[in-house]
Amino acid sequence: MTDREELDAVEAEHGALTNEYFELKERFAGDATPQWVVDRVEAITPRRDELFDLQWELRKKLNLDPRTGKPKVKAAPTETVDEGWFPELLGPICETSKCKHETDEKSIRTLDKAIVHECCDSCSYHLIRYIVDGRAVAGLSLRASKPWRGKQSAVIDSVFTAPNDRRRGYASKIMEYAREYFREVKHSKQLTTMGKAWKKAVKNPPDDDLAICAVKEEGVEFRTGQPVSFHYIRNTERAGHYGSRFGQDIEPAGRYLLHREEDYKLTRGWEQGDITFENPLVLRLTTDEDIYGPNGWKARLSRAFGNKKGKSLSKALLRAGYDGIVTCGDNDTREIVDLTVIK
Repeated sequence: MTDREELDAVEAEHGALTNEYFELKERFAGDATPQWVVDRVEAITPRRDELFDLQWELRKKLNLDPRTGKPKVKAAPTETVDEGWFPELLGPICETSKCKHETDEKSIRTLDKAIVHECCDSCSYHLIRYIVDGRAVAGLSLRASKPWRGKQSAVIDSVFTAPNDRRRGYASKIMEYAREYFREVKHSKQLTTMGKAWKKAVKNPPDDDLAICAVKEEGVEFRTGQPVSFHYIRNTERAGHYGSRFGQDIEPAGRYLLHREEDYKLTRGWEQGDITFENPLVLRLTTDEDIYGPNGWKARLSRAFGNKKGKSLSKALLRAGYDGIVTCGDNDTREIVDLTVIK
């Protein structure tokens, strides 16, 4: 039997079992389900799942679309790609040129009054926006597939952040929400230069290695992704260079601060002030006893961002949407880094 013949047989059996499965579900929906129906559904489900997996592998082997079984069609390459200017994403959903179904606007979900998610039923078009003070500052549009195993997958259409609101992590927060809502979120195969940079920036760092944490100190709560304002003190004198002894060879560049809520009468070489982080990264100082070893915050952070260090590491953090780093012990903050000074 050839692969094609085997696939035809598998598709026929899978189709028959799928039709029977949904006919039983629909026929006895809302009624007391007879035991024979329960037994039959339980009997055919494992075989149906097995056939689905086999059908998927055979379609891939024959270079067919594994979801539809149709021949793969390569999209004709375009000579020009839009440069990434999509301010219409910050307006009502059906004002965008991507969607023309003005009567089908439907609000799906609002999250913490910051993220608003809408979709158009007629074309599976989704628009997710981040709201600040009643104003949309960032928007992400996606095309969703039909639900599969309970959740939809989606492909990003376009993304836009208002110029004055960039580098604050708003688009990254929308992406985090989209990854939670959809089964899978994919980037388009055709990307602008800005799109390629953003795709790289929103690639998830391994949170388990970063050891994300939260701490409340002197009435101020420090939590990743949550804006925070606080008073700081800072030593303005340049520290000596000790290489790997204190992790200076890999530490991110920036302005190093300490959190203090009280005004201090400072000695020479120290300053104090107030600062706000819109999207801080809060992580444990160390996961063992060695602050400057492989489990210290500097080493973990460098690993999470491709072993970058110094200014390169700070720029990678900024591209990911973070504007500050806060390290914490069990009940207090330790080293804090202001990344906004990086150019």
